[in-house]
Amino acid sequence: MRKPVMMVFSFLLMFQLLFTAVPTLSFACSCVQPGPPQEALEKAGAVFSGKVTKVTKTREFINVEFEVNTAWKGVSDRTLTVLTSIGGEVSCGFDFKTGKEYLVYASKMNSGALEASFCSRTRLLDSASSDLQELGSGTTFDRPQIEQQVTPDPSAAELKQEPKKESKQEPKKEKKEMTWFVKTVWIVIGALFLTVLVVGLIRMNRR
Repeated sequence: MRKPVMMVFSFLLMFQLLFTAVPTLSFACSCVQPGPPQEALEKAGAVFSGKVTKVTKTREFINVEFEVNTAWKGVSDRTLTVLTSIGGEVSCGFDFKTGKEYLVYASKMNSGALEASFCSRTRLLDSASSDLQELGSGTTFDRPQIEQQVTPDPSAAELKQEPKKESKQEPKKEKKEMTWFVKTVWIVIGALFLTVLVVGLIRMNRR
């Protein structure tokens, strides 16, 4: 009788170690291929180029602060904060680096905040020459140039165009995080295995 009990105890210990050793699996980000620059511009909540001045990690997102150089849509200030998912490319987040310059296609979240995704056309500014060519000239946030444009023609302030309504359509993306599924499978397999083992031991004892 002692031997079957030790077998059950050993199995339970092994199952516990196996379950705790299973890493939290998070599958790679799966994205819908972004469209060409003009299509991405229409769908984005904001499109701009700028330099990353600060990256701050919170519990839910990574806050990325930019100093905007040029904007094509959805930007009214020289400084701007964009959110991205924690975990980098695995969770469809974009790995921004402080001091680097990027061309950013950001989508507008339900909260009104802007989010940059690995699934968008966001990229290093040095690698965005084709996008810049298709986007054309945007609004430059270079202060000296703005002063030169305003000084010779004071009436130009009256001709300001109203900003276009921003598209609230967010780029489609799929995130596959199936940790709960994997754990459930392990629990079911372990329970079945334990049931078979216990039934077998009971039959052995009856003999």
